[in-house]
Amino acid sequence: MYLGASSLAAAVAVRPTTGKVYVAGVTVGSDFPGTGGGAQSASGGGSDAFVARLDGALTTVEQATYLGGGGNDAAGAMALDPATADVYVAGDTASNPFPGTAGGAQSAFGGGSDGFVARLSCDLAAVAPGCTTAGLTSCGCRCVDLQSDRENCGACGTVCPSGTPGCCGGTCVDFQRDDKNCGTCGNICGCAQDCCSGECCCALSALVRYRLRPIPFYLWQPLTRAFRRLVSIARPHTIR
Repeated sequence: MYLGASSLAAAVAVRPTTGKVYVAGVTVGSDFPGTGGGAQSASGGGSDAFVARLDGALTTVEQATYLGGGGNDAAGAMALDPATADVYVAGDTASNPFPGTAGGAQSAFGGGSDGFVARLSCDLAAVAPGCTTAGLTSCGCRCVDLQSDRENCGACGTVCPSGTPGCCGGTCVDFQRDDKNCGTCGNICGCAQDCCSGECCCALSALVRYRLRPIPFYLWQPLTRAFRRLVSIARPHTIR
């Protein structure tokens, strides 16, 4: 497929989890396709760097953005963060100012032609993205709480399996059986209780309930623990 007019592609990267194709390079066109809604929707003047995201079949430009100021700018290298999917672009620029340099390691133009490194969100909608809400982390174009998000539990991309549907404190847990997170995060069952189907229950009551029927497998462990507690309480203590 063609991409833009009077443009040169210099770098390509593929995001393995989605198959999306990212292309970066330089363009002197003012009508590069797909820049609407991008981090920089209009040309800054002269030649600009560009970054575009395409579907894996290369049939659609899903999003693109210019990257540059009034001077000549060109992207020459690109990499994708495997955890957050942020897009890192490097190249050279003669623009002063260059977008997004505030707060960077070198915020001021050095003169002549400078190298640049820019970070964009994986949807190419923002330069130098980041989650502004405390406690949230950027994972695949979303700001998530690694302490409670079951699709990013403890780290981006760590998905809790179907048998452990909850994420508490960055650890996958089973709300049906976890006596420290019974039914919900932080719900701790009492000293003589266990977690039975998401509710704190007395293991002895469960034993009576199932006395005439086969005891479900998931109750064996809490019943065993309860029996051991009773034995330890009933065991004679030596008085000294």
